[in-house]
Amino acid sequence: DFDMQDWLTSGETPESVVSVGHCYDPEIKRMKDIDTVAVLVKYASGIIAMIDTCRDAAYGYDQRVEAFGEKGMLTAKNEMTSSVELATVDGHLMPPAMWSFPQRYKHAYTVELTEFVALVNAGVNSEAHHLEQQEMMRHPRVVKTATAAELSWRLGRQVFLSEDLDALHKEAEAKEKAQASGESTAKRQKVA
Repeated sequence: DFDMQDWLTSGETPESVVSVGHCYDPEIKRMKDIDTVAVLVKYASGIIAMIDTCRDAAYGYDQRVEAFGEKGMLTAKNEMTSSVELATVDGHLMPPAMWSFPQRYKHAYTVELTEFVALVNAGVNSEAHHLEQQEMMRHPRVVKTATAAELSWRLGRQVFLSEDLDALHKEAEAKEKAQASGESTAKRQKVA
C-alpha cells in the first residue's frame, strides 16, 4: 500500500504519519503485531493520504484506490473473480474479489519476471539497467514511510519523517518494556 501511495504521489516524501491500530487475532497479538490499522499521511504539497487495512477481509483481497481533487475523482476498484453480475428483484449479486496476491497479481508477476530476465540479458551497462537503478531509489523512501507508520502506532503519536527513526525505535522498545513490566506487576498484585 505504501508503494502504491508513493507512486500515486509521484514520489513526494511525506511530512508526517499518524497510525492507529488494533489486534483481534490472538495469534497475531502474541507476535506484538496488529491486524487492523488506519494510517493518515500528510504531505507538504497539501496531499492527505489515508490507508486502512485489515488482515481479515472475508470477501477477498480488498485493495481499492480513490483520489479526490478539485476537478473530480478517480477510482480503481477491486478485481473480481468474474465480470458476471446477477441482477434480480432482490438486488445485485456480484462475484467475490480476488482472494490473494497470487490471484490478483498473476499477470503483474509474469510481466515482472519477464522484465527481470530482459534486464539481466541487457547487462549492467545498459540503459535499461540504469533506468532500473533510478527506479530503485524510491524504495528507501517507501520503507521510511512504512517505518514511521509502525512507530506512530507503537508510540501512540504523530511521527514526523524528519525525526530520528532509530531513536524512536528505542523509545518504542522502552515504552513496550515499561508496559510489559506494569502488566506483570498488576498480575502479581492480582494473584496476591
